Amino acid sequence: MLNAVLVAANASSRVSKARQTPRSRRCPTESKVCLANPSDMDRELTVQLARITDPDPLMRADAAKRLAVLHAPETVSALLNALNDSEWRVRAAAGVSLGVLGDRRALFPLCQRLEDQRGDVRRAAVEALAALGDPDATAPLIMALDGERDAEIIRLIVRALGAVGDDRALRPLQRMSGSSHWALQREAGQAMRDILRRYQV
Repeated sequence: MLNAVLVAANASSRVSKARQTPRSRRCPTESKVCLANPSDMDRELTVQLARITDPDPLMRADAAKRLAVLHAPETVSALLNALNDSEWRVRAAAGVSLGVLGDRRALFPLCQRLEDQRGDVRRAAVEALAALGDPDATAPLIMALDGERDAEIIRLIVRALGAVGDDRALRPLQRMSGSSHWALQREAGQAMRDILRRYQV
């Protein structure tokens, strides 16, 4: 088992810590510490758990985003349920938040979302799996790579395979390195180097 973990696509969206606010509703989902005290966290958790089942899909999607900073057992359960929401925006937001939280319980449900009809949801699932960095995601990611038609998502899957770091991905990555698209060639080459580095003594 490999312990590789990639914090995928979060670095470019981090907000400066110098601009922290005391209220959780103004905090970015990437921030780890947004709430002033435990009572604020409990109150905010109650609010967002109610909002994520609201009839309004946009409110549910917003709640799924905000739950990323609320580390509690019921948070992951609510987000896992949201992965099956009828609204694609909710599913996508839940996928992103599960990647931020990094709970392994999300592994199999996220792998299922690799077959979602909406590209935004598939993209969120791929990036979340990259962030989890669990080798058990390797086979589902390889299967998704074979069936995916969106060029950007293919590139993200290749990157995720490099982040997970399992050597089972080397053969499909080698195939991708022969692509006619230079960006995909470069991504596949980097992913293979990342994997091979993990196996160097």
